[in-house]
Amino acid sequence: MTIYEGPNKKWPRHFNAQWYSDSTTRITVKGECVTIHFKSDDNITANGWKMHWKVQFVLPPPPTLKVTAPTACPLTELTFEFGYPVPCDQIVPGNFGLLGPGGSKIISAVALDCVNGKATRFELQFDPPLDRPVNYRVSFTYK
Repeated sequence: MTIYEGPNKKWPRHFNAQWYSDSTTRITVKGECVTIHFKSDDNITANGWKMHWKVQFVLPPPPTLKVTAPTACPLTELTFEFGYPVPCDQIVPGNFGLLGPGGSKIISAVALDCVNGKATRFELQFDPPLDRPVNYRVSFTYK
């Protein structure tokens, strides 16, 4: 059995071993992909092998959110900037929340600088417009 740290056998080999009955081996692979290559022959008849697989996700810190355009009431749209690039396909109204008076909702979210599938600048549109000189809170959650 050979384990590669990547999506195919062209990636660096992490582990290469022969196991015999009742052997247990633990390995840890850090990365997004793992390829497991198992090769058998007709020399030995056995029950096979079993693997227990555990994945740990490390969540990134939330990006900072900064307003990059002048604000004046009433606001129908506003431009923001994230502290680091996020996937462009995650910049959708359903991933944003708006908290403040007036019952306004985010009706549009558009990435303004999508490069290689990621963006830092985006624009939100509100309906009805934000029309009170108070603090509003915008939140962003993505997968």
